[in-house]
Amino acid sequence: MIGYTILKIGESELQLTDNVTGSSYQKGTQVTIVVQTNDKDKATQYFEALKQGGQVNEPLQASFFSPAYGNVTDKFGVTFRILTRGHQ
Repeated sequence: MIGYTILKIGESELQLTDNVTGSSYQKGTQVTIVVQTNDKDKATQYFEALKQGGQVNEPLQASFFSPAYGNVTDKFGVTFRILTRGHQ
């Protein structure tokens, strides 16, 4: 178990985790990738690209902790959580 790690890519952060709190293990979901950015438009761009041919698990929308948060599984079966930090 790696818990999580963060890779900085430009002004965005790519967070990798092998277990999301409250989630049960399901085959094909060993890794969840969390992409964090300060830019709501970039978050939307990432989400829209990843949902092509995939499945939206939680629509990208404002939440109590983020101006734009969503969860999507791409066409290859990899789950991504897209998160905008801060208030916009």
